[in-house]
Amino acid sequence: PWFLLALGALGVPLLIHLVRRIRRAPTRFPSLMFLRRFPQREKQRLRLRDPWLLLLRCVALVLLALAFSRPYWASNNSSAATATEGRIVLIALDRSASMQVADYWQQALATTGAIIDGLQPADRAALLTFADRPQLLTRFGADRTALKAALASLAPVDGATAFGPALAQAVRVLQAEPVLPGQTRQIVLISDLQATGLAGLSAPRVPADIEVQLQPIGPTEATKNNIALAGATVTARQDGVQDILTISAQLYNYSPVATSARVALSIAEKPRDVQLLNVPAEGRASITFSGIPAPADFTPAVVALQELEPAQNMLSSDDQLNMTLAPPARLKLLLLTSSDAQNPHNIYLQRAFAVLRQPYVELLSQRLDQLEPATLAGVDAVIINDAPVPGGEAGQALRRYLQAGGGLLVAVGSGSRGDWPGAVETSGTSGPATDDNAWLPGRLGPVAGSTGPLTLLATALTHPLFEQAGDALSSAQIFSYRQVEPTRRDQVLAQLGNGAPVLLERQVGEGRALVLALPLDNSWSDLPLQPGFVLWLKNAVNYLADYQPLPAYYTVGDVIDLSTLSASWQEVAPAPWSVTVRTPAGRALRLSTEQPWLQTEQTGLYRILLDETNVAMAASPTRPLAVASAPAESDLSRLPADAFLARIERPAPVATAAGNTPENQAGLLRQEREQSWWWYLLAALLLLLLVEMFISARQVSSQAPSQARSVPKRATLSGVTPS
Repeated sequence: PWFLLALGALGVPLLIHLVRRIRRAPTRFPSLMFLRRFPQREKQRLRLRDPWLLLLRCVALVLLALAFSRPYWASNNSSAATATEGRIVLIALDRSASMQVADYWQQALATTGAIIDGLQPADRAALLTFADRPQLLTRFGADRTALKAALASLAPVDGATAFGPALAQAVRVLQAEPVLPGQTRQIVLISDLQATGLAGLSAPRVPADIEVQLQPIGPTEATKNNIALAGATVTARQDGVQDILTISAQLYNYSPVATSARVALSIAEKPRDVQLLNVPAEGRASITFSGIPAPADFTPAVVALQELEPAQNMLSSDDQLNMTLAPPARLKLLLLTSSDAQNPHNIYLQRAFAVLRQPYVELLSQRLDQLEPATLAGVDAVIINDAPVPGGEAGQALRRYLQAGGGLLVAVGSGSRGDWPGAVETSGTSGPATDDNAWLPGRLGPVAGSTGPLTLLATALTHPLFEQAGDALSSAQIFSYRQVEPTRRDQVLAQLGNGAPVLLERQVGEGRALVLALPLDNSWSDLPLQPGFVLWLKNAVNYLADYQPLPAYYTVGDVIDLSTLSASWQEVAPAPWSVTVRTPAGRALRLSTEQPWLQTEQTGLYRILLDETNVAMAASPTRPLAVASAPAESDLSRLPADAFLARIERPAPVATAAGNTPENQAGLLRQEREQSWWWYLLAALLLLLLVEMFISARQVSSQAPSQARSVPKRATLSGVTPS
């Protein structure tokens, strides 16, 4: 309203019209003696000139002031409209794998269609579907045709049920939608209310001002009869020169009646074996397929249930488990010794690597004085156990090996060299040592002992080295160790009970270097005698070699990073790489080094093709990736509607700012709508200014010739009559 004060500017054009006078051109005479003097007539009042032009300019100023003041124009039926604004309805439709049971999906479609047909003209609705993750299909609107078109294209998916993310997304969408006075927000959840869908650490949260309406699908007394393949494992052993695989599959019977099932195994789409298995009521059973020769390349395999009674097996999507059989991986390790390979310091390493499987470890031994740069080619990791670190050309080759992505484990003992390669002495400074030129972590000190045994404590339990092995090493007893002072570039992964660092790591270029402050034998500790030593050593080798095995199968909903599948992947498609992935439905996805993430949405086999021009499934397949159903989805237990609602937290709505409530936002929205006609005022102002410019230009052009003709044709002189 303060812009209405601008109406006082109407005096500006009036003042211009009164003050601005047109000056006539003067007439020059050589002498004034022959001119008659006339008295000048003064006007006490000034007369307005061009009143229509003045009126146009005043109207333009009035329109400008009104446009910026944005006057409020309330309709007569605004109060009636407020009472009948209707609802904002978000329809959340469950399309998880459990909706494939019986006619659940047909019931869900019919229920959703009835809800859409029941919408009032003032209602606004949107459709959201969910399984393990939500997806908003339509925006809020009153168009029922768009909602039904989106509904007609839907089908159940293989994902698991997750109510938490779906309700959280529904709340975010509803809170982002403007609410008019009198409107209510509502979530209509259409689902079989599977109990496992609410499993989690925290309950879903829906503000109290959002109504939750449930539309349960399925019979009231729902049965949970189902037999499912709950998982499978693949182990390898070496029989002479041949690798033999064993597949163990687990079955779970959710029904209260014991049953039997035929379990079939097929490899590369060829039947391999069929066995009969008895499964107890609400219990688990395992079946083993042994004597399978390891394939030479990645090969798909399927474990499937056969000849099941439909009444005992209501969900069929978990009757088949796809797998990928991989050739046994082998890592090549180089053990650098100060003498021959039969050194007693290395006996525990040799025995541990001899029993390792998946991957196998081929241990090569090399004397330090015989190390050549060519020896490091093709080696996955290097281990130096209680021996000096090589210097000279061999040391530089080892450093280049690390910088190129290699891995090195140095277990220091009494035979290790006294000064670390590239270390720079730091004097006159406090704090940790700094040696940016070094390529091994820490600075080596003297041997330290203890009056009693010390324990090993992992300080980075989430590190891959301590995966499933952190607690197993805590019972080891350490009697002596080498003092190692960490630098600012080092990470301390483990320490002794007295606080001394015992395991350090440093990134060297693309590679990794580990230093263990005691040898890998029983001279200073009983670490090699601990049950978790072999597992820890396996983790260390896999970490240093950057080995990431390909799982036998993934679970639907997993996100796979293709760039980290395995070391052999880089051999097939070195970086930068680009591949085509064929989904089980036949859809082609293009992934590359910049976009390596594969979102699994279906069970079955995903095939990776190096050449995108090969459209046939059998054309240059390089990797089959198996995806299995989520085990939790096989449990068809349901929650009653009241129990489901009781699991949802209903916090009070919180405004983001003072007065920023949905009602106030709705009032602002209505006010904005009823003030929106200020655009028309600006349009009229623009048109009026164009007319004013045209009239002003016409008047200026017409006045110029009249001023030129205003010079008198003759002058009347005193006492002189012109001839």
